[in-house]
Amino acid sequence: MVRALNRLSAREVATLLKPGRHFDDGGLCLFISPDCSRKRWTFQFRWQGRKCEMGRGSPRTAPLAKARELAATARLTVQNGSNPLEEKRAALDAQRRSVEEQQQSRSKARTFGQIADDLIEFMVMKSLFTRMNADGITSHGFRSTFRDWAGEVTSHPREVCEAALAHAVELAYQRGDALDKRRVLMCDWARSCDGAMGSRIVPGVS
Repeated sequence: MVRALNRLSAREVATLLKPGRHFDDGGLCLFISPDCSRKRWTFQFRWQGRKCEMGRGSPRTAPLAKARELAATARLTVQNGSNPLEEKRAALDAQRRSVEEQQQSRSKARTFGQIADDLIEFMVMKSLFTRMNADGITSHGFRSTFRDWAGEVTSHPREVCEAALAHAVELAYQRGDALDKRRVLMCDWARSCDGAMGSRIVPGVS
C-alpha cells in the first residue's frame, strides 16, 4: 500500500520535540537531534542498491513547503538516472572554483586610479615625443635612463631616486625634507639633460 505524501504539517515541524526521524514521505524526513536542540531536513533515496541520505537544510532556512520542493527536485534527479549527492558535490566544486577565480581576478584587478595614472603618463609622454619628433622612445626607457643616471653618476640617496619614480619608499622619506631632496635631484637631472653637468654630479651643486 502506498502511503500518502505530505504527512507533516507546518505546525508539527515547528512544535515537534521528539528525537529521531519524522517522515513526510517521498523521501523527505525531519531529523531531530537526541537533545532536541537541532532540527534538519534530509532526503533519503536508494542508489545502486544502497540507501543514501543527503541534507536539505534546516526548518529555519527551508520551511516545509521549500523542503518539499528540494526533495521533489532530488527525487526527479534519481528518476532521471543521476545521483543527487554527486550532482550536489559537483555544484559545490563549481561554486568554489568560481569564488577562487573571482578572488584571483580581484587581486589582479587594477584600480581606476592606477589606470588613470598610466593613461595620463602615456598621453603626456606621447605628446612630448611628438613635439620632439622622436621615434622609438618610450616612457619606460626614460625611467630606466633616469634610474641608471641617478645610481651611477650621482650620490643622491636611493630612496629619493625611487620616490622620484613613484616607487615604494622608506617611511622616513615620505615626510620631512623629502620634497626638497627630490627637488634638488630633479634640478640636477634637468641640468644633466641640458648637458651642463660634468661626468660626476654632486647633489645640489651647480
